[in-house]
Amino acid sequence: DWEAAVIAEATEILTDLVLAADPESDRTLFPLLRQKHRAAAVTQLESVLQRPIGSDADDAAKEALALKQAAAVTALLRLEATDEVWPVFAHKSDVRVRSHVLHRVADYGVAADTLQSRLQSESDASSRAALILGLGELARADLLSEDQKTALIADLSARYRDDPHSGVHAAAEWSLRQCGAADAAAAMDQELQGAEQADRQWSLNGQGHTMVRVDGGEFRMGSPLTEEKRVPNEVPHQVRIGHAFLISTKEVTRAQWRTFSEGRSVASTDSEQLKARMLTEDSPMAAINWYEAAWYCNWLSEQEGIPAEQWCYQPNASGDYEQGMQAKSGFQELTGYRLPTEAEWEYACRGGTSTAYSFGESPALLGLYGWFRENSEDHGWPVGGLRPNDLGLFDMHGSVNEWCGDWFADYAGGDEPDPSGPSSG
Repeated sequence: DWEAAVIAEATEILTDLVLAADPESDRTLFPLLRQKHRAAAVTQLESVLQRPIGSDADDAAKEALALKQAAAVTALLRLEATDEVWPVFAHKSDVRVRSHVLHRVADYGVAADTLQSRLQSESDASSRAALILGLGELARADLLSEDQKTALIADLSARYRDDPHSGVHAAAEWSLRQCGAADAAAAMDQELQGAEQADRQWSLNGQGHTMVRVDGGEFRMGSPLTEEKRVPNEVPHQVRIGHAFLISTKEVTRAQWRTFSEGRSVASTDSEQLKARMLTEDSPMAAINWYEAAWYCNWLSEQEGIPAEQWCYQPNASGDYEQGMQAKSGFQELTGYRLPTEAEWEYACRGGTSTAYSFGESPALLGLYGWFRENSEDHGWPVGGLRPNDLGLFDMHGSVNEWCGDWFADYAGGDEPDPSGPSSG
């Protein structure tokens, strides 16, 4: 009838307004939707989540739909109509909807209890990591009661210590920091350091590096022609990583480098040039050359008790880590520490995603995941302060430059199995 049609049209208009509302406008619009139009709004919001994107859609269209779907997820969470919501939190090759959701939960007042309740029953590891990051966003915005924060710290501490998934481990670390409980993670690190952790995707070595096991697989390396700010030599090509490898969750810190550098003629942690760029002991170490980075890897192997024949780098004829040194033949099969190849680095950085960044396509979110010119104030920041990717790796976007094991060169363009580059220095 006429009255029902008017109500339906009003619901549709109000729902569309909520989907487009900024946080201030939402405080007026959302209560009206919840109080007077909840049932019909839930149906409309769920239809937005199920809306497909055409295979020929450009990035702008994909991003617009992702933003709208993220707004729908946020609204459904607040309406406690979550049947269609939870799959969004799982890992996908394109996680941009989930990323936008995580950065809306605090601004739009998603209830901590909604996320925490789901976390207790969630079996999917990537979804657990995302829920933990969402709770961390609420803690960062000071939206948790003292009781909620106390309970969350206890829960996250247990997950940080016991969950075998590296993404959950890193998400718990970041969220503990947002709760003001970084000391809890540091205390557990003292217990975990060097301990046998065979059943976990992560382990903590004797020098304080958390290492993540990355299983092999295939991915599209390089950048598509449509990607913003790509450079011509990033030719997209299929790469197969035919082996598992370990990679540190964070960059080498000033403090970690200091332990290695004492008594060695390498980059100094206290040089006048770097004092203005490294303000804290947990800042990433900068101005290291490739030879010094390789030397550090061999030193790590020695510190961890790895036999010398398994170390990955051979000094030059004079016994120095300088021009003429080289990676050993078959270094990828050795058990010593080494620099990742460029292919391994990109594979780990992507964390199973196919988008420009590990969190999606939007440069607007970049400052939440990486330090760069616009947010760094021209100096390094403590490692692990920003959000991790799905593998649990921090600071893969931005921060200091990172050395790889192979030399810079244009991509071949064809499919490649385990590209490693030249071995000689």
